[in-house]
Amino acid sequence: MKLLVNTSQLVPPLSGIGRYTQQLLAHLLLEPEINDVNGFSGISLQNHYDLETLIMSLDGDQNNRVRSQYSSFRALAKKIPSARLLNYYAQKKLLKSQFEKNSTCIYWEPNYILTPFEGKKITTIYDLSHLRYPEFLPKDRRIWLEKKLPESIDSADAIITISEFSKHEIMNEFSVSEDKIFIVPPGVSPTFRYHYSSQQIKQLKQLLALPEHYILSVGTIEPRKNIIGLIQAYSALPDRLRNRFPLVLAGAKGWHTEQIEILIKPLVKKNQLILLGYVEQEKIPILYAAATVLCYISHYEGYGMPIAEAMCSNTAVLTSNVSSMPEVAAQCAQLVDPINIEQITEHLRELLEDVHKREKLENQAKKVSDAYRWEYSAKSMLLVLMAL
Repeated sequence: MKLLVNTSQLVPPLSGIGRYTQQLLAHLLLEPEINDVNGFSGISLQNHYDLETLIMSLDGDQNNRVRSQYSSFRALAKKIPSARLLNYYAQKKLLKSQFEKNSTCIYWEPNYILTPFEGKKITTIYDLSHLRYPEFLPKDRRIWLEKKLPESIDSADAIITISEFSKHEIMNEFSVSEDKIFIVPPGVSPTFRYHYSSQQIKQLKQLLALPEHYILSVGTIEPRKNIIGLIQAYSALPDRLRNRFPLVLAGAKGWHTEQIEILIKPLVKKNQLILLGYVEQEKIPILYAAATVLCYISHYEGYGMPIAEAMCSNTAVLTSNVSSMPEVAAQCAQLVDPINIEQITEHLRELLEDVHKREKLENQAKKVSDAYRWEYSAKSMLLVLMAL
């Protein structure tokens, strides 16, 4: 079996789609049933060796200069009207002959929209946020998905998604038969299961200027992640708890952050909130392990990776009772209504004050989180590929 993959997301800093693509490819490259894997990004092609080298280069600490350059390029591209559409048609034209040569491959598109291809093809659709919460997406991406996703779904031989929740959303919205959709959930790296020493945790806290205890939030700073709701709920805690458990926000700056920044300022001045920004991947597992609670109260997710990562890190989780998040939490987290600020405050306070409640959730998570592994995800993906 030969595989052709769009690798345009494999550029630092890796997005959630980028991490999903990288990890699945890393494991699929080890499968004996797959004879060859080629990639394309823009109009450049990558052979099997190129892909192995690229995937290995993305492990560990990202190159700061490359990350900065790409972030600047991405910000500039967003200012160009119809940039996604222009890139799509340029890619379609320039790669046509190469695609014809690789028509015996199975083409996997990890980022929703298939490039026209005559052979077997599958696409990964993570969620339908552009339909459910269009106000949470940049306008250009929303329009792009509205325009191209239906034809991508129609032309795909199979559709990959990441949760039962997303599977049923796709089935209901696009009238897709159940036997065309397969679930390949994300995995969690073994580094989140390590037992980190007190010295390792102390070193990270010193490096990032973190307090002894803290509440952790991981994710891009953007409206869909409900950062405003989190800050409002946290601000309603008693001063004694905010002083003892500062709120740590770890994640790159997204879009529409103006109101978030206004709410953050007074808490930062009181040393009750720490804004870390982007944190290198190698530091993230210890960041989870050192946290008292992970608070992830997003409005909508196709999966919710921080939930699974915290569960594997033996950290208690407070998360939303909507979309896929209860599915991922698997009855091992405290669930709240993401728009009920009083409820969020109440349950956050309970977890901070009740060590036995936290330990109960952590012990429950140990029983299910061992199944959250990339090698299992890759096996599920392989079964889909072999069935085509």
